[in-house]
Amino acid sequence: VVMHRQVNYMIGSRDMGYVKHNIGSIYQFGLNETEVDAVKQQLKQLPEMDKVVYGYDSYFQYHTSSAVTTDTTFESLISDNDIRVIYIKANREYLDMIEIQPIAGELFSWENEQENAVVISETLANLLGGPEQIVGKTIFSYYQPYVVKGVIRDVCYTSPKAATIPLVYEY
Repeated sequence: VVMHRQVNYMIGSRDMGYVKHNIGSIYQFGLNETEVDAVKQQLKQLPEMDKVVYGYDSYFQYHTSSAVTTDTTFESLISDNDIRVIYIKANREYLDMIEIQPIAGELFSWENEQENAVVISETLANLLGGPEQIVGKTIFSYYQPYVVKGVIRDVCYTSPKAATIPLVYEY
């Protein structure tokens, strides 16, 4: 009973860095906008659904994008100081749905976001010099530059007992 109450508390609170209780996320490659809206309307009819969004890689089940390396300067990519991170595709609708709030900088804008914009976790920001210092700077992943738009609180999606994984939300 105690464990059940703890799990129920964790999925309904923001203590894990995001909210995922009573949220529906759909994603199917190749659906047009009309088909997506039809599925969203069907999900919204379920009484337990508080929010529904056309999703991307998400935390509703444990899976990740491939881990890649990130660093703050192009020249240092040759060194062995790279940081292993998890990349997840996201947009403003998705971040708002899981109630992510920035602790430095800002989230993606609703329209006209630059394609190389990223929002990173606090753990990654601390490894790169701190949340306030990294906002607006460029980081590299496999020689691809990304501009750090904002920093969010760490997100726990594997286990509250596991170490926090540096995370990048890529627009």
